[in-house]
Amino acid sequence: MTPQASAAQINLERISVTERSDGRGYVIRHHFNERPDSFRVSQPDLYTLQLYLYHDEIVYQNYEAPDNRILEEIQIIQLDYGIGVEYRIRENHYFSTASYFDRNQSDVLISLESTSQAVAAVQSAAASRLFMIDEPATLDTKATGPPIHETQITDTETEEEAAQSPDRYKFDTFLSKRNPAALHRLPIGDPFELYLRSVYPKTGSETSSSFLMRPVQSTGINKTTIQPAHPWMNQSLFQEQVNDEGAFDYVIYNPVAYMSNNSEIPLGQNDGILWQGRGTNYFLSGGAGVQYGPFTAVFRPQFAYSENLEYTEIETFDISIHPRYGGSEYQMYLTYADIPLRFGDQSFSRFDLGDSFLQLEYAGFGGGISNERMWTGPAIHNPLIFSNHAPGFIHGYLGTTAPFFTRYGNLEARWIWGRLKESDYFDDNPDNDDRFVTAFTLNYSPSFIPGLHLGVTRAAYSYTGNGSLLADMFMAFKPSQSKEVTNPDEAVFNMTSYYARWLFEAANVEVYTEWGRNDHKRSFRDILAEPELNRGYVLGFLKNFHITNSRRLLLNTEITKLENSSVTATQRDYNIWYTNPVIGQGFTHKGRVLGAGIGPGSSTQQVHLHYYDKWGMLGISGARIAHHMDRHFRYEDYFRSFVNFPQFYFILSRHEIEMRYGFNVLLFLPNNLELEAGYIIGKVENRYNLRLQDIDNHQYSFTLRYNISRTVR
Repeated sequence: MTPQASAAQINLERISVTERSDGRGYVIRHHFNERPDSFRVSQPDLYTLQLYLYHDEIVYQNYEAPDNRILEEIQIIQLDYGIGVEYRIRENHYFSTASYFDRNQSDVLISLESTSQAVAAVQSAAASRLFMIDEPATLDTKATGPPIHETQITDTETEEEAAQSPDRYKFDTFLSKRNPAALHRLPIGDPFELYLRSVYPKTGSETSSSFLMRPVQSTGINKTTIQPAHPWMNQSLFQEQVNDEGAFDYVIYNPVAYMSNNSEIPLGQNDGILWQGRGTNYFLSGGAGVQYGPFTAVFRPQFAYSENLEYTEIETFDISIHPRYGGSEYQMYLTYADIPLRFGDQSFSRFDLGDSFLQLEYAGFGGGISNERMWTGPAIHNPLIFSNHAPGFIHGYLGTTAPFFTRYGNLEARWIWGRLKESDYFDDNPDNDDRFVTAFTLNYSPSFIPGLHLGVTRAAYSYTGNGSLLADMFMAFKPSQSKEVTNPDEAVFNMTSYYARWLFEAANVEVYTEWGRNDHKRSFRDILAEPELNRGYVLGFLKNFHITNSRRLLLNTEITKLENSSVTATQRDYNIWYTNPVIGQGFTHKGRVLGAGIGPGSSTQQVHLHYYDKWGMLGISGARIAHHMDRHFRYEDYFRSFVNFPQFYFILSRHEIEMRYGFNVLLFLPNNLELEAGYIIGKVENRYNLRLQDIDNHQYSFTLRYNISRTVR
C-alpha cells in the first residue's frame, strides 16, 4: 500500500488480542482515534509478525498493551513514513495471517488462524522483513506501553551502509529460507493420498491442498496441535515432525517394490513407466532429496521389468489384418495415436528418472526442471488431461509452490513446457519422434464459499520446430487452430478442461466434476448449439462414514465419458480423445496416453468401497469399461465387413465391454513395513469388437513399502 500525506496526528490508543468467533485463532486489533493512511503486514519467520503503519505522525508512547496469551514481545520503532510494530509469537503456536481495516471503525485488524508448522513455514518462506530492529525487548503487560527502540548505527557503519542493510539482510535470508513441503510430495496413487483427501479429519485451512493439482504435499497436515482421532493416526506420516532450524535437509524416500501377474492379456492403469503385459511384471522405486535454502533437488528413479508374453488370443484370430497408422505391427489398429497393443515380442526392462526434479523458489513461487508425473483436476481414477498413466516427461515449469493465500481465497497455478517421446513401436521415421507440449493450470478456492475448489487446465501439443521456443511455450495460451490445418509442420492441437470439487465438511461428503473439450476451433454459436460434440466429462462422489474413531468406511463412485455417442456426433465429423490424424502419435508419451487411462473414445462407471482400520485398509471395487467406442462407430463399415450378413450388423452387439472386479488389502506390519495385495478379475466381451471373442483375465499384485525416517539432518 502506498503511503499518503496526512496533516493530522493520530493516536495508537490500545492493542488488544481476542479469540476468533470460530475458535480457530485470534485477532490482534490496533485501536486508533483516526484511521492511518495505509499499512503492510509480513510474517518473515514462524514466530515473527511485522506491521508497517503509514502516517505522517502516529503517537504511540502511551498505548495500552495486551496480555501475553500468545505474544512474548512487542517492539515499536519510528520509521520514515510511519511506525513499525513487531510481534514475537509464543513457540509452538503457528498461524496464517490476514489483515484489513475494520469496516466501521478506524482500527487495523490482523487475523491469526491456527495452522500447521509446515504451512506456516511455507508462508514465511514467501515473506520478507518490512524493517529491522536491533535490540530485543520483552513484553511488559503491566506497563502502559513497551520500551521504544530507535534504529542504531554502529561506529563502523555509515548511514548509507545502514540504509542498505535491509537489502543485504533480504539476500542473506533468501538463502536461509526453505520450503519443507517441496521434499515431502506424496507419489500419485500412494494410499495416504486418498486418505488425506477423504478420511483425515479436516480443520479448516489446515489441509492446504485443493487436490486439483497433484502430487500433493504431505506436510500440509497438522502435526503440532491435537487432532480428532482417526484410524491411521499412529502411522509415521502423522507422527513426523519437520525441523525448521537451519537451511540444509536431506530426505531418504521410502523404497517401494511392486509385482503383478496377468494371466491372459495386459492390464494396468496409472502405472507410469511400468507396462503390465501378460506374465509377470516388476517395479522398484526409491531415492533421496536434498534442500539448501530455496534450492531443492530430488532424485527418485524407477526401474520396471515386463515379461511381456504373447497373448493367447492372437492364436484365435489374426489381428494383423487391421490397419495400423503408425506402420508398426504392434500398434493399436485404426487409431491415430502411439498406443502399442504389445511392447515388442520379448521381455524388457526400463530405467527412468521417475519423479525427480530440480527447483528454485522465492516468495511462494517456484520454477525448475522436472520429470515428475502430474495430475490435474479432481478425478480419482480418470482425469481428462494429465494423469500418471504415462511415464513422466522432462519439462520446465513455473508456478506456486503452495496455495497462494489472499483475503478472497487461495490460488494455485502451474505452467509447464516439455517434450513428449515416441515409443519404439510406432514407426521407423526418426524425424517425428518428438512433440512439444505446453500447458497451464489455474485453481481457485474462494474463501467466501467454504470447501469449494475451482480450476481450469489447457494443454497444447505439436511437432517440435513449428516455431521459436518462446512461441511454442505459449501454445496453450493461444486460440485453437481450424481443422483445415493439415500440414504436420504447422499443426497445433489444444485440449481444455474445467473442473470443480466441493467438500461438505459437516456431512463428510465430496462431489467433483470435470468437463473438457478435445476440439478444433469452433464458433461460439456452434459451441452453444452443440456443446456435446467432442466433449468429455467426469462425475464423482465421495462419502466418508464415521463408524468409530478407529474405523471409517469410504464410498467412491466415478463416471468418465470420452465417447461421442450423441446424435450430433453421428451426423458430424468428430474428434476422438487423445488421437490426431495430423500429429500421428496423439497425446501420448512413450506409448501411453497422458490423460484418462481407459484410453481414446472410451467410457467407464465404477464404484469403490474402502474400509479403514488401525491395522490398515480393506477394499472392493467394480467397474464397467466400454473400450474404444468412438473407434467402433467411426469405422463401423470396416467391422461390418467381417460378418456374414452385414445388413444385419446392428442387431447384435459387438461393443468391447469389460466388467472388472477388484479386491485389495493394505496391512501395517512390524518394523515399519507396509504390505498391499490386490486381485482383479477382468471379463472382456467382444475383444477388438469381434463378436464372441471373450477373455477372462486374472491379475494378482503385491506391493511392499518400507517406511524410513523422512527427514534427516
